Amino acid sequence: MELEERYVTRDRKLRLVVTSTSNFFTYFIAEIIKTGVALEPTLHKVRTRTFHHLINIGMLVP
Repeated sequence: MELEERYVTRDRKLRLVVTSTSNFFTYFIAEIIKTGVALEPTLHKVRTRTFHHLINIGMLVP
């Protein structure tokens, strides 16, 4: 994954902006699509394997 790569949830309500990735974790900022405002000023962290699984099952769309 590239830095600043953007994904949208299947219901098009949230945008996830990937800020960095490693072998174990993917860090992202979640934004509400209507306002474009980040939900929290902190980064969210998820296991990279889980993030790829969400993409594969169609929950996140590039």
